[in-house]
Amino acid sequence: MGLFQSPNKQALEAIKKLQEGGKIKSVGTNRNYLVALKHIAKHIKTSNLRDLTTTEATQYLVDRSVLVGQKSLDMSRQVMQHLLNEKLPVIKTEKTETLGSRAYTPEQVKFISEHQNERNALATKLSYSAGLRAHELLTLRLVKEQTPDIRPSDSLKFSHRDGEIYTVVGKGGLIREVLIPSKLAQQLERHKLNEPVKVTDRNIYYQQHYNVAGGQNWSVSFSKTSSRVLGWSRGGHGLRHSYA
Repeated sequence: MGLFQSPNKQALEAIKKLQEGGKIKSVGTNRNYLVALKHIAKHIKTSNLRDLTTTEATQYLVDRSVLVGQKSLDMSRQVMQHLLNEKLPVIKTEKTETLGSRAYTPEQVKFISEHQNERNALATKLSYSAGLRAHELLTLRLVKEQTPDIRPSDSLKFSHRDGEIYTVVGKGGLIREVLIPSKLAQQLERHKLNEPVKVTDRNIYYQQHYNVAGGQNWSVSFSKTSSRVLGWSRGGHGLRHSYA
């Protein structure tokens, strides 16, 4: 084996090899294969993808079958077959039941966020952890800076959970409290803007106080990333199902 190379470098070298061998026919396939190869190299932790063995490739597919849909699993199998120049067994996904609902698992959310840019990844984590709608991400404020509307609520709403209370402007302009886990709240505060900025989402104006993605732009990013890395998407609203 040679010196260890980063997963990104391994994936780029493998893609170049496949391109030279005429294995990639389109830009879309090139992009999807590159995403798959980066994760394969990271998961297997080999010094170089050219050292990939049939046993390692098959075990990777088995491990991955509990995380992603069939389309993504087949993509990984296809690209590894090209690298190995041999057929691999067809492994069936075990996520049928999960895919039948709109909820994402914690592992799936983590995997999606790892393939987004920083602003979108933070928005994904916030939506998942606090049950935020896409437009609510644009309205986040500390509770001391934006007072929630008075309405009946369960006294046990945030019991047995640690975090910081924020407020967002929800449906119909109702300002409601949300709880963001402490570690994630610290990350959010590092993205606080010195001055609020005006943003427009679906023809509605918002005063945004944090440099975090939200609204339709984030929804589109989330859906595209989910489709690319998992092979399917339930949309950003699926994160609220997970939270519920």
